[in-house]
Amino acid sequence: MKKAVLFDCDGVLIDSERYYLQGTVEWLNQMRILVEIKDLIPMIGTTYQRTIEILMRYTNESYETTLKRNEDYFHEHPLPFAQLVKPNVYALLKQLKAMDVKMAICTSSPVRDLKLILKQTHFDDYVHYYVSGDELKASKPDPMIYLQAAGKLMVEPSQCLVVEDSPIGIAAGKAAGMTTVALVDPLLNLDTTKADGLINDMIEVMDWVK
Repeated sequence: MKKAVLFDCDGVLIDSERYYLQGTVEWLNQMRILVEIKDLIPMIGTTYQRTIEILMRYTNESYETTLKRNEDYFHEHPLPFAQLVKPNVYALLKQLKAMDVKMAICTSSPVRDLKLILKQTHFDDYVHYYVSGDELKASKPDPMIYLQAAGKLMVEPSQCLVVEDSPIGIAAGKAAGMTTVALVDPLLNLDTTKADGLINDMIEVMDWVK
């Protein structure tokens, strides 16, 4: 039985990635830059800085200007995190808590977004530790974020289960020496071939914990 479950956040605990991608498509289209969601898939699982760097390829503007355009759009169209929680997430968190399995959230999203997510979803009623990639020197696919979480929870990497959705996140979990499963999103069709296993619903995490 695994002693800890380490969750990615966007695309795993909350169904936010399509919202982010669609919003980004909209503001780029407003600039008469024609892109589709599939063009922006490389942003998934990256840090916010890397996301802006990818968007600069389309805007042909400076980092600061591209950042401001993105910030302005999502300030006017904030994500309703509480409404985007994936099915059966709370049921899973309650079961894991009842079993005394330790939990952490390890996300590449900015600290600001992580705090908003916790405030709206109350995931911190269940998880023991949470960390943003912004707080670390190395981001996914580097394993640092998962190794740090395991250390904080005082659990050996081999006793941790990582739940991810993106190839970058899967690589981080595997590099940390942890069993890594991927939640499949058929609409985004991300490469999950390197995961140890696939799940279609968050409650299936229990099959990998036991």
